[in-house]
Amino acid sequence: MARKQKLDVNKLVFSYAKNVKKTLRADTKKWKTLRGDLLFILILSVTLSAFYFIQAHLVLAKERALVVEQIKEASQRAAFFKDMNLQAKAVYVFDITEQKEIFMLRADDPLPLASITKVMTALIALDTAGRDAMVTISDASLKAEGNSGLLINEKWKLANLLKLTLVSSSNDGAEAVAQSVQVENRNFTYIMNKKARELGLSQTHFENSTGLDLDQAYAGAHGSARDMAYLLAYSYQKYPDIFRVTASSAITVASAYNFNHTVKNTNTFTSDIRNLRASKTGFTDLAGGNLVIITEPSPGHLVAIAVLGSTYDGRFQDIKILAERAEKYILRLL
Repeated sequence: MARKQKLDVNKLVFSYAKNVKKTLRADTKKWKTLRGDLLFILILSVTLSAFYFIQAHLVLAKERALVVEQIKEASQRAAFFKDMNLQAKAVYVFDITEQKEIFMLRADDPLPLASITKVMTALIALDTAGRDAMVTISDASLKAEGNSGLLINEKWKLANLLKLTLVSSSNDGAEAVAQSVQVENRNFTYIMNKKARELGLSQTHFENSTGLDLDQAYAGAHGSARDMAYLLAYSYQKYPDIFRVTASSAITVASAYNFNHTVKNTNTFTSDIRNLRASKTGFTDLAGGNLVIITEPSPGHLVAIAVLGSTYDGRFQDIKILAERAEKYILRLL
């Protein structure tokens, strides 16, 4: 009996040892599998870490290179636009083609606009009435300051009247346009200010369609040099045939009765500015001398330049200097 019990114990021990061995083998297999999984995860983790580390350094290197390039370009710009002795209070030079700022001086200061206002007057009239709309010169419009040769009850196609108005800076022409164009029973200046907001001209506000001072203390319109450069650039690109004539020293246009009107450009420097494509002057007692232009220093490459708060003659000299510097900068002809 004792021997049988001993055999049973040995059998149990043997069976237990066998099970332990099987368990160890299974655990060993599982461990090998787990070890392989862990090794794969470790390798993947190291690889991903290395990848993101390299990517982060590449991004950082690109950002550093961009900053270096920006500093280099800013230094180049400074070299082109130094020692200019400008008389204007505010200046903005904008590369229309590249959509980037080239030079600025107090570019966001709101200043009186004077007749640069007429750029917006023309834009609103064309947008709302269309170039073939007919405009009648009223007695009320002829009471505006100045005389550009318009006749009472004379009828004009809008496009031709705007050409005359922009080139000669005609106040009676601007008044006639504003009186003739109505939108949703709103007055003309309301539409002008609405458009200014739509275009993001944050420093711009109009009180009338001419830009004439309201009195000795209040201007007819305010805006920044940046806003005016953007406004002329936008208007020129939308209606190039209308604004292109403003680069001429004089033009002849006909009213609806085929009566020819010849007017001289208030920009007396049209022939002194190379590659001039558009321009608009402005001058009042409060504004001083203003001028905004578009040039094309190289084929297809447009630049807008605005000067505000200069003198009557100083604005032309300021623009000429800036146009020459901008051309050299675009062509890199230092």
